[in-house]
Amino acid sequence: TEAWVVSAWHPAMGEDKMGSAGKVDPDVEVKIVHPETEETLPAGEIGEVVMRSPFYFLGYYHQPDATAKVLKDGWFHMGDAGYLDEDGFLFITGRYKDVILYGGDNIYPDQVEEVIEQIPGVIESAVIGVPDELYGEVPSAYIIKDESADFCEEDVVNYCQERLADYKVPSIHFISELPKNKLGKIMKKDLRELVVNA
Repeated sequence: TEAWVVSAWHPAMGEDKMGSAGKVDPDVEVKIVHPETEETLPAGEIGEVVMRSPFYFLGYYHQPDATAKVLKDGWFHMGDAGYLDEDGFLFITGRYKDVILYGGDNIYPDQVEEVIEQIPGVIESAVIGVPDELYGEVPSAYIIKDESADFCEEDVVNYCQERLADYKVPSIHFISELPKNKLGKIMKKDLRELVVNA
């Protein structure tokens, strides 16, 4: 919303780029920066997506502090983790606020959800980090499944183990509903609070 148009993909660009967020618009500048040092990263390296263009917003209404956090030196810090490939296509790998900090590794929930949602009978899933004394956070998946689906938690774990690095394999929990906002977006912050305070 704040950035308006950043990139676009259409079939003529090739199916091999279909998993991207598209090629960056000619009127838009995008760079990938290290989330802590803000150093510009080379093509292929994951960092925070920042952009500037004639179209982005001027700031949040009556919220100067929130504006200052995302608008820095003329660049809008989108909060998305991603990378640019050699051809200028933008790939989004997750949201920094959702990243699970597992020891010294980052786990992007979107990547784990994408695997889980390939299982026939999974309607929806949300992966969050839950506190852990040893690793800081560990991944935990909350899944809504079709009532007729015949699989258990262990089946999902096995499926994930075949497709993900060991540290990305989450604990599995089946639930009847996920917290959502009025637009139907899953509210992971609310889910995390429910889990931690349970």
